[in-house]
Amino acid sequence: MEFMKGGCRFTPPPFLTKTFQMVEDTETNNMISWNSDGTSLIVWDHLKLAAEVLPKYFSHNNFSSFVYQLNNYGFRKIGPRQYEYENKWFQRGQEHLLMNIRRRYDADPTLRKRRGPRKQHEEITAARPSMEAELEIFEDHMNALKEEITSSNYRIGKLESSIATFKKNVKRMEAKSKALIKVLAGKFGPAVVEKIIQRVEEELELETFQTMKRRRVILPQSSKTTTKSMNDGACGMGQDDQEANTSLAESKQRADQKLWKKFVGDDSVSEDESEQQLLKQHSRIDMAISKSYGYFL
Repeated sequence: MEFMKGGCRFTPPPFLTKTFQMVEDTETNNMISWNSDGTSLIVWDHLKLAAEVLPKYFSHNNFSSFVYQLNNYGFRKIGPRQYEYENKWFQRGQEHLLMNIRRRYDADPTLRKRRGPRKQHEEITAARPSMEAELEIFEDHMNALKEEITSSNYRIGKLESSIATFKKNVKRMEAKSKALIKVLAGKFGPAVVEKIIQRVEEELELETFQTMKRRRVILPQSSKTTTKSMNDGACGMGQDDQEANTSLAESKQRADQKLWKKFVGDDSVSEDESEQQLLKQHSRIDMAISKSYGYFL
């Protein structure tokens, strides 16, 4: 936009025009707006402003660069606890006043050198508010980073505690299963126990598939299946004990490996679900074996 000054047309620098338009936009008042009397601009959320608004008006999303430019054009920060800047020629609804705003110093280093030490000192003094603003931004980022690190450490601690508890429960269930299997296998033969475990594995695989498909836990009860497994096992008691023991161990290992694989490699199943599945496997095997033990007694 052009304005007349001294009989000549004058166009304010693009930075001032864009900044004025940005502050005038009422849709972004939650990030940047005028103060109550329209004599200064207030940045309410500098992080959101840099991410969402600055790229629409400028070729960057750097808030410190924006503050640096404000200081170059004579804006000064007022108020120690918020980003509020004022310039007597920057007022609400008075865009024509922008033609009175000039840069404080030229950014060309060769020109600054010719002005001498005194002028350089003045320029450094003028740039000091910008450096203070950048320092505040840096401190805000550091505090946010510290909070994130603290939160991450807390989550890691909870995860490590959950993993330790999970491993302890698995070992306890494995020991219980092995002891029960050993007793029952010694009394009725490993073939009976193997048949029961295979049947439980098939049921668990079906449940896992249904859980992943419907995203809810389904716990089918099949007493007839358990009874049939015990009858089938009784018919196979004449097999070689050594081969049955080996097959029994391999069957148990396959079931554990499947669930461990899901626990560490399938993002669609949470840790709690994986832990429940593995513990459920041992519980179901224990229950089936216990029922078998009572059945044969």
